[in-house]
Amino acid sequence: MKTHLERHENSLLRQENNKLRSENMSLRNAVRTPICNNCGGPAIIGEFSLEQQHLRIENARLRDELDRVSSLAGRFLDQLPNSSLELGMGGNGFGGMQAPLPDYGAACGIVCSSSVMAPPMRSAAVIPGVDRPEERSMLLELALSAMDELVKIVQANEPLWIRGLDGSGEILKRDEYLRTFPPCIGMKPSGFVAEASRVTGKVIINSLALVETLMDSVYVI
Repeated sequence: MKTHLERHENSLLRQENNKLRSENMSLRNAVRTPICNNCGGPAIIGEFSLEQQHLRIENARLRDELDRVSSLAGRFLDQLPNSSLELGMGGNGFGGMQAPLPDYGAACGIVCSSSVMAPPMRSAAVIPGVDRPEERSMLLELALSAMDELVKIVQANEPLWIRGLDGSGEILKRDEYLRTFPPCIGMKPSGFVAEASRVTGKVIINSLALVETLMDSVYVI
């Protein structure tokens, strides 16, 4: 899981670097050979068009956004377990929880099952309806924090998880969840219900195929 996320984050950062490199090349060419927009001849040094000034501002903005993305990605990847096998360690197949994280799921009434992992994130630049850089950064940080919280929940034991009535699995103790992960982005919408359960077992399938199967809402087991 960590390798998959690192590969995705590296691809995202590589795309941003390529975009910055292209912007820098455009600026260098404009500085080396300034051309007058009116006559087409060489421009006087120091005279730059409004478009070039906008390019410089945009280049600085992209650099700042790339720094924020790199910082968020590095902070999240450093907190992941050293091996995906560590997710299966512990008395009931899960490790102990070390530290709580802010809750981004309970505020919307959604608690992910331990057997369901979030799908790979797309680049924030292609999120439909999100145009402003601050919105993209906010959504990226929200997604990383939610994934981090999910990993913590998966690794937790009692008192966050308690044995179900039938004894075949575990259910999330809501009061303990809200105490450990207090809501921080508003109240839960009316009609939303937060619940989660988990069962450990063995399946003959690789991890990526298992995640895709569990995330498929129309798949019938």
